[in-house]
Amino acid sequence: MPLVLAGGFLYGAPTLSGGQQALLTFRTGLGGSSLLPTATTPPTPTAASTQTPAPVGTGSVVSIIQAVFGGYANAALAVARCESSLNPSAINPISIGGSHAEGLFQILYPATWGTTAQAGNSPYDAQANTQAAYEIFQRDGYSWREWTCQP
Repeated sequence: MPLVLAGGFLYGAPTLSGGQQALLTFRTGLGGSSLLPTATTPPTPTAASTQTPAPVGTGSVVSIIQAVFGGYANAALAVARCESSLNPSAINPISIGGSHAEGLFQILYPATWGTTAQAGNSPYDAQANTQAAYEIFQRDGYSWREWTCQP
């Protein structure tokens, strides 16, 4: 069954193929839930994502989020934990309008990513992804409306 985004909910049931594990459980409508599969291999880098960021440990990711989001850090940490399990290399293989949710805050790449000051950096760079997320958060009036996960 194909996945359909309607009214803020994602409807459908993706199938996990061999070697894939569920990353998140999410609400699909009244009373239902489904699983988002994780990619078994990272996507081929494009021009904007050819930089390979240094590995970032969970403690470092938390420090980055706290430094960038300041007083909003607790909410930002809740969103990043839910979106990517604090994994800067996370990717959602399900295409939304030709883009995929990528990185720590699962920002749509290239669609939304390209509208940020971080467009020239890799969405897998924890610092760049956090700064882009904060920019989106700010321009949306300090709102988490663009994220599936809410604090």
